[in-house]
Amino acid sequence: MSSNTLNHISLLLRGAKMNYSAAEFSGKVLLIAFLLGAATLFFLQGQPLLTVALASSAVFLLVCLLAYISLSTASSRRMDAIERALPEFLSIMASNIRSGHTYDRALMLSARKELGPLSEEVDIASKETLTGTPLNTALMNMARRVPSPAVEKTVSLIVKGLNSGGKLADLLEATSLDLRRFDSIKREVDSTVLVYKLFSLAAVCIGAPLLYSVTGFLISVFAMTKAKIGTVSTDSSGYLPFFQGTAISPDTTFYFSLAAIGVTVFFGSLMAGVITKGDERSGLVYLPAIAIVSYSIFFLGGFLLNMLLGGFFFSM
Repeated sequence: MSSNTLNHISLLLRGAKMNYSAAEFSGKVLLIAFLLGAATLFFLQGQPLLTVALASSAVFLLVCLLAYISLSTASSRRMDAIERALPEFLSIMASNIRSGHTYDRALMLSARKELGPLSEEVDIASKETLTGTPLNTALMNMARRVPSPAVEKTVSLIVKGLNSGGKLADLLEATSLDLRRFDSIKREVDSTVLVYKLFSLAAVCIGAPLLYSVTGFLISVFAMTKAKIGTVSTDSSGYLPFFQGTAISPDTTFYFSLAAIGVTVFFGSLMAGVITKGDERSGLVYLPAIAIVSYSIFFLGGFLLNMLLGGFFFSM
């Protein structure tokens, strides 16, 4: 596994506050994926070799993908909670400083439970200051534990203000106000982007599965019709050029539709990540939900078509 991949996994582990090294976590995931892939070989004994190999590989990749999605989701949720609580923390600490508390005491009093995961990090930083660690160093250590650009930039600004001798209370209040304004602008942008996101997800989750289900149904109808006119003479079949040649079997269409929907879902989730956060990897969080909805609509569409129109076409 490349060093860039391990570094990325290490950031996610720190964001999710999981006490694993990147190599240890990756090793456990790969081991579980390998064991489940081997178990697939056992359950599919007697099946064609190609089918067994593809199923085992699919299980291996699926386990790895689900592990990454779970880790990425946990890290993203915790980082979002910390970033939402950051302006409130800065305001509380500024109020404590104005009340006459020292910086170390003000930091310790700011670790309130309503701040969520941020209170844990603030509590750790305050304990470091009580043991003699300078406030600048304690804040920088907190920024290293929390792989969030917002936290890193905020802490860097505070540290520069402390080093330059500025009034920390005023700096904290101004930073808190800027963060609130930025969050308000971000929400406005998100509401605008939501329209494009919903349109794209509708095409991936509804449009494509319905088209594939209709195509599968039509292929089944054509295959049945061709089988029924197989006894037609050559002269008569010349007037039916559509039914000449080798037809695509319904089974081939079905498996192709499953694979095509899977590819569409994967790239659709990456597109959702780009639209939402500008990072395609963040879209993998939506992958399970999009896959469930897409395949559900595909099978439901095929079931409804067979129930409503199958009796008419297949009884002819």
